[in-house]
Amino acid sequence: MSAQHRPVVPLVAAPAPHATGTLTFTVDLPPRDASPNGSHDHWTKAARARANYREIVGWQARAARPVGWVTPQLARVSLVFGTKRCPGDDCYRPLDVPNAVSAFKGGFDGLVDANLLLDDRHTNMELGRTTIDPNVGPGVIVTVEALG
Repeated sequence: MSAQHRPVVPLVAAPAPHATGTLTFTVDLPPRDASPNGSHDHWTKAARARANYREIVGWQARAARPVGWVTPQLARVSLVFGTKRCPGDDCYRPLDVPNAVSAFKGGFDGLVDANLLLDDRHTNMELGRTTIDPNVGPGVIVTVEALG
């Protein structure tokens, strides 16, 4: 068949995959220095701790990301800070939820780096339930729920 006689096939863009589903996995607890109450040294020590934690969570989240995961436009992230059998005196054991969420800031950035979240801005992420459970862990159980 010559080029003149080939049927014309219209090019139609495939619809973008819709983000659905929920993903739950466990990452390390944040370091004590990432907590606003944990580091009373120079600010660079806290910044370094948050940056290192971001990288750790990013790699752990990439490992947990299923094949075919579509990064949602909007996601809800829920956290359970488990402190059971926390080894050593340097282990971070949050006592209040606001401090725990603040210490996890590098973790939210790691979730973005792993493409589980589009961004951690209010337009792309909402904070779900956050609890501290001394009967599980040690670690942070992260649940990412695609909302759209």
